Amino acid sequence: MKSVFMGLAVAALSFASVVEAGTNGTYVMEGGAYTIDVEFVAGGLQIVEPNKTSLYTPAGQNEFQFTNPTNGITYGLRVIDDNTIEAFKPGSAQPATTLKRTAASFGGGESNPDAAKYEALGSKYAELTASDPDNVHVWSACGAAALGWANMPADQAKDMARQSATLLKSIMVDMSSSPCPEVIPNDVW
Repeated sequence: MKSVFMGLAVAALSFASVVEAGTNGTYVMEGGAYTIDVEFVAGGLQIVEPNKTSLYTPAGQNEFQFTNPTNGITYGLRVIDDNTIEAFKPGSAQPATTLKRTAASFGGGESNPDAAKYEALGSKYAELTASDPDNVHVWSACGAAALGWANMPADQAKDMARQSATLLKSIMVDMSSSPCPEVIPNDVW
């Protein structure tokens, strides 16, 4: 019984040290093409993406995993330090993707004063990914741009909108105007 208690205590302390290793906030993929919100919670990492929310559970020292129930694919996140997370596919030879915490998450930088408006637009696009599955890529890119405007200084948000526009132009048939001009303005399009 004593050894079981000690084992549970060690496991709890190990998890606590993992949780302390990272910091809640908005993380952006290098290059700014994708944004996630990360919250360290008791059961692991709560990840909010433009189109879904997922709980990644502990899977080792500073590592967390989530298996998508729709396709059975397992995804991993590795906490590198307070401001860096790596996304990877366990068992894959593909290199990990680095995500960095944004300046707005630090409480520094100049986030957009209209952040609430852009967060609402991000939610709108997240809902569209569910209700309009034929255009899920379009609405996901628009949602990422909206979160950029909500969480980044204007120059970085505009760069993110530009990258989202480049992505959308590569998949859209009608490229005459932005599908979401409130977050990918026509001057960026």
